[in-house]
Amino acid sequence: MMPAFLSLKITRFLLGGGLAAALNLVLIFILVDNVGFDSAVLRNLANIISMEISLVASFFIYRIWVWPGGSWKIKRILFNQLPLYHLSAGLSILLRTLVIFPVLDWLGVNYLI
Repeated sequence: MMPAFLSLKITRFLLGGGLAAALNLVLIFILVDNVGFDSAVLRNLANIISMEISLVASFFIYRIWVWPGGSWKIKRILFNQLPLYHLSAGLSILLRTLVIFPVLDWLGVNYLI
């Protein structure tokens, strides 16, 4: 059986990821449907903007709520931890932006997918 603290961490991790994903969807919806990012290039830009904002939000959600320990020195967070987090997510963002999103747009699949 899983220890209670581990179960709580997993629950918080999943909820934090869900919050970040929801933020991503809300932001891309606002940019495309309300701000007018309605061409293929602008929808891709909206995709990049929404991913970046939700990525930074997820870092701080996880840092504060899921794994609160460790160093809280602002210099270490901004110049070490956040860049490493970005690096780990960078490949998936590049793949989504340069391959997946354009292919889905070409196929006519809704941008919210």
